[in-house]
Amino acid sequence: ASAPESIPAAPGPQPGPTVASPAPSPSVERGALAGKKSHTVAAGECLWTIAEGYLPAGASNAEIAAEVHRLWVLNAGRIGTGDPDILLIGTVLRLR
Repeated sequence: ASAPESIPAAPGPQPGPTVASPAPSPSVERGALAGKKSHTVAAGECLWTIAEGYLPAGASNAEIAAEVHRLWVLNAGRIGTGDPDILLIGTVLRLR
């Protein structure tokens, strides 16, 4: 009897860019980014948490949503994913 042929294993997932997924709590303190010109995306951040960090404490959800939109319009080319919900860690965003 002949030995069974071995089947090569399928290649595993290939490493890609690291995506910042939303954290359960903001990783930027409210108001901590006020006055800054730029911000580098860290793990766990999304445009919402960055907008919260740029606006003063007490900003309403409507104000934060408007800021998220402004940040997306200002940075869509830098973000480069075509999706405002997907930010790559290390992306430098303009804040103003």
